[in-house]
Amino acid sequence: MSRFVRRELTADRWASLKAEFAGAATATEPPSRTLDFLSRRLQAKSVLIEHDYVDRDHRSAASRFYSQQFRATARLCRRYHFFAAHSRWAARPGQKPPELGEYLGYIVRRPVPQAPIGRTVLKFPTATLQGAYLSCAAEFKPHINETELSVTGVPYCQQDAVIMSCAETSIWTAARVMTKVHRHPLVLGSQIATADTVGFLSAGRVLPSPGLTPEQMSHVLSALGFGTIYYAKEAFDGVIWDPVEIAAPYLASGIPVILVGNGHAVTACGALIDIARAEKKPAETRAVSDWIDALITQDDAQGPYRILPRGKNDDPKLRQRFDDLMTPESTKRSARTAADVTAILVPLEPKMFLNAKDANVIARGYLGGTQFNNIFRPRLERLARFGVSSSRELLNAVSGDHGGIVYLLRCRRSVDVRNELAKQGDDPAHPLRHVLRDVPLPRYIWTVEFTTQDRYRNRDSAQRRIFGRLYLDSTATEMAGANAVIVAHFPGMAVVRPRISRAGGNADTTSHLLLEDYGVVADNTPFWH
Repeated sequence: MSRFVRRELTADRWASLKAEFAGAATATEPPSRTLDFLSRRLQAKSVLIEHDYVDRDHRSAASRFYSQQFRATARLCRRYHFFAAHSRWAARPGQKPPELGEYLGYIVRRPVPQAPIGRTVLKFPTATLQGAYLSCAAEFKPHINETELSVTGVPYCQQDAVIMSCAETSIWTAARVMTKVHRHPLVLGSQIATADTVGFLSAGRVLPSPGLTPEQMSHVLSALGFGTIYYAKEAFDGVIWDPVEIAAPYLASGIPVILVGNGHAVTACGALIDIARAEKKPAETRAVSDWIDALITQDDAQGPYRILPRGKNDDPKLRQRFDDLMTPESTKRSARTAADVTAILVPLEPKMFLNAKDANVIARGYLGGTQFNNIFRPRLERLARFGVSSSRELLNAVSGDHGGIVYLLRCRRSVDVRNELAKQGDDPAHPLRHVLRDVPLPRYIWTVEFTTQDRYRNRDSAQRRIFGRLYLDSTATEMAGANAVIVAHFPGMAVVRPRISRAGGNADTTSHLLLEDYGVVADNTPFWH
């Protein structure tokens, strides 16, 4: 008998699959909603069932816990591969593989009746989720016999309340993204909650897991090698607590964010932008996060790619479009909106010492504060007099015209920053490329990309050009202040700090005149294009 069985997904087959996955599950929502997502949002037409699949996460969990129980638990799983077409492909040797784009992803069904949904990666339905950006997505390439398939998405898993509660599952999801996107060492589910990583117990025991507090989750992430940042609502006394504003720079960086609220933890992996890009009250500077309506999360208790509205006012209008992807109104043990979140954990790389909150303060100072007025305004005014129109547009925005300045803060690999300045489409290589060639950069840098509100809101994406960028040292600390800026690029010029520039001298800064007046097309910029 072949290990592979192909099935057409008729209405009866969908019902059969749901019954098969539900089985003795204590929480039926994850299996049911995961299959509903495949049926409704991805419109899967066929499935290839791979029997006797060895799943690394389940094998590790079986070794640590299930093998010690009196009742035997199988070590082999089934993997279900879903396709967008009525594919006749059955993984036979020499058989023509599916067409590019047909593959929708896979679900590992582990032999744990109460929690069957194991490691899962499904395609994100961008076409049916207008305004959605899955910024933490990565490419996964499962092998089936001699064929390598490809799917881009974010890993998902159901908690089993033994090895992983919601806390461990959210950590597992975040760690798996960091492995694929930022090359962090692989973390298995059974490695998350141990006597070494948890460090201390508030109640119960390490295994079976009773769950973790946010403080314990922070300790676990640090023990797993992350430079963890822990934000708690109670520490923001007298300061506005806005989980979306806190999370946005990290999500734009491809760094997942763990959200805790109402006794439940989920992993944010993207955002939903206001597709109308409504006009905001003119301000000197605004972050792109002001246009985020909701966060996209992996919720082990609800299903993959759930929509978490920013606040209660966003809930009704989003339910009209995404009711099947939102937490039911009757649910109590979960954050129904981002406003319900009380703790945020960010698994940064260890040497990223400058956090987004402090980088934001520096950015605002350079885009309209003292640094801007003392260093850049006089130079931009001279360039404007010489006919650099983008310099004049930017100066007017700082003064309140064009809705003010809008910026996006994100952390990136310096090699990616250098490469993006090469030729883009019909645009020539950006002149800033030659400036950066002689400037040493750390592995990761915070970038601040800015334009005017009018341009950011323009319906024509070609008009949403980025006028300039700031490059900040991610290894700096909050004490560095403005000195964390390595290069400041404004229309027609770039200013480099001399102590790290080969062109340095006795002057405070080294200036470069750039022959440009067109900005940069932001085709690949998250929350922008």
